[in-house]
Amino acid sequence: MGIRCTLSDTNYEQKGREAEANRFAVELLMPEDSFRLNMAGAPIDFDLFRGMSDKYMVSKHASSNRVLDLTLTSCIVIITHGNQIVGSKVSRAARGFLRQLKTIPETTAAFTAITDKKGQEDFCECVADKWLARSVPRQKIYECTRGSFDNGVAMTILKW
Repeated sequence: MGIRCTLSDTNYEQKGREAEANRFAVELLMPEDSFRLNMAGAPIDFDLFRGMSDKYMVSKHASSNRVLDLTLTSCIVIITHGNQIVGSKVSRAARGFLRQLKTIPETTAAFTAITDKKGQEDFCECVADKWLARSVPRQKIYECTRGSFDNGVAMTILKW
């Protein structure tokens, strides 16, 4: 027994139901009030994502998405496979900033980390126009990349 999906199951109406089910699951597994309280005052970094992931028993990817949904900080998370960008999530404050990129820009710390298969220990200042379509004058942008490099998967956090 199981559920089988057909081509007609992937139509627009079903996608709406799937999105609704995903929102329900997020609220069930990571309730907003509790999640906000547990992330309050913490800097947005890999320790926060891992800690929330462990606490709520969800993936780091799911916890990072929830953090970005709830934070007031300008922050972007980029998921890559090799140097190919396969997904991104932006916080409300960072909407409209990320450039349309298909690959990691070559002269960034993220590119070096992925190429060398060695995650960054900490955030470093980066050149905003490599990542952002628009920047905030006199605002420093920071990036940090870590990953499961044997699998070719990495996550980059951009914040300002």
